[in-house]
Amino acid sequence: MMGTGWRGAAYLIMTRYYFDTGDQAAAPDEDGLDLEDSEAALRAALAALPDMLRDRDVASVREELAITVRDEAGPLFLTTVKLLARDR
Repeated sequence: MMGTGWRGAAYLIMTRYYFDTGDQAAAPDEDGLDLEDSEAALRAALAALPDMLRDRDVASVREELAITVRDEAGPLFLTTVKLLARDR
């Protein structure tokens, strides 16, 4: 979102988004990221999921990885990856 400041100078209004990972916000994000809008926050959450999978020990991977995206007002959306494995 764009705004105008002193003397009409344009500036971009950023919102801080937080990315909580795990079940029921088991790992809340304390820092967050300043992003342009909720679409940018969704893109950031989706981009993080493969890294979350890559960083996990295979034995510790559960059936679902989740990121809850929120702003100061509360949760906006949840992104999840379901992990399916067949028995061998």
